[in-house]
Amino acid sequence: MLHDRAETSPDWPAAPGTSVVAARRSYRCPGERLSIEPAVHFGRLASGYPPCRNCRHRHDHGELSQRRRRLVAALDRRSLSPTVAGEGFCGVLHNDVEPATIRRLGAAMGMSLHETPPSGRWRGPQGIVVVLTSDDRPQTAELVASAAEGLRWAGCDVIDGGVATSAGTALAVLQEGAHGGFLLGNPAGNPSTVGVKLYGRQGNPLSEGDGLGSVATRFKVQHLDRPSRRFGGYGRMAIEARHFALLRPWYHGLRPLRFVVGSPSRPVLALVRRLCETSGCRCVVAAEGRGLEARIRAAKAHFGVWIGDDGEVGRFFDEGGEAIAAARLAGLLAETTCAAPADVELAGSHSRAAAWRRACRSEEVVSLEPGGRIWCRPPALPCPAHAGSTEPTPDNWPDRLVTADALVGLTLLLTALSRSDRPLSAALDAVDGKSRPATGK
Repeated sequence: MLHDRAETSPDWPAAPGTSVVAARRSYRCPGERLSIEPAVHFGRLASGYPPCRNCRHRHDHGELSQRRRRLVAALDRRSLSPTVAGEGFCGVLHNDVEPATIRRLGAAMGMSLHETPPSGRWRGPQGIVVVLTSDDRPQTAELVASAAEGLRWAGCDVIDGGVATSAGTALAVLQEGAHGGFLLGNPAGNPSTVGVKLYGRQGNPLSEGDGLGSVATRFKVQHLDRPSRRFGGYGRMAIEARHFALLRPWYHGLRPLRFVVGSPSRPVLALVRRLCETSGCRCVVAAEGRGLEARIRAAKAHFGVWIGDDGEVGRFFDEGGEAIAAARLAGLLAETTCAAPADVELAGSHSRAAAWRRACRSEEVVSLEPGGRIWCRPPALPCPAHAGSTEPTPDNWPDRLVTADALVGLTLLLTALSRSDRPLSAALDAVDGKSRPATGK
């Protein structure tokens, strides 16, 4: 069962109802090396001291009044409760999300993977393997270690992929044959928030009602039964290098285009910079989404893009700073992929898991959601001119890969604008003219 660990890990989350032995007359707060006296402990507990939220001694109420005990109980109910959104877990750092919270969430995911039987077609390693990634913010460094500890406590082998986008995490899960993925990112885009996205065996996203519920249920259980006495292994792998290698061939021979890109995700901006270094394109980075339209006009850029939700959602703007509707962008991407207009479809608003299943079943190679999320299949990207083939090779895109990646939309748009010297607005008007039905006199 999940109980307190040694004194070296005082902030391991204990289940509600667990009390500390009365004979122990010294306490130690999470993150502190020195012990404190009982009077200090009770004073901090009564005053709502923030570290008491996930301290293993928080159930030792001593001689506190009934009113104070009710306040402590209310604090305990909020101690392990990040918001379970429709697409993952999210919360404010140090208020809703702390290392102990992420550690318990990792343990809950590991237990869920142990109890989920593999599908008949799936072939992977014998042990439970989870790919762990983050968005490279200083706030998430400690949380990555906590997530790895929780997963390994549940008997899972952890592959630390370092910095990665959502699409890069899904790609690593599929290529490594892992059982799941765990991304510590920032889908809300606020500096103080932290989000967790979970992935299944084929890089499929877990949403509420589609695999996420079982993890949330185990996360809220008071006692977690350890599925194995074995402590999982740990390894490292550079994931973003693989994501970069997939996109790099299509940046050969592009026009020297200039565009403004903004994103709260460090991995996205780093990947865009690296891709531009391999071509003649130049990216102007905008730190914030506000004022992106003015930055486009000031930089005299060919277009602009704002990429959010850990690299899944892209909102595009033309050279005048006007937002491009998803339906118009879909028509331009259809020409870029050399596919019929029906091959690029404007999908409805669904959960990430439902949209992923739809993209797997359909024949469309690119699906755009009204909110800006871009789902792509292997044939989505046109082959580079120097590749010498008309179809993507297995070395470039795995045949089972279906993921949400706004960088694919950016790549397709750069390719479309490189075919002529027309501005983006003129290219969109030309596509609208072709799709508009002819009218008789």
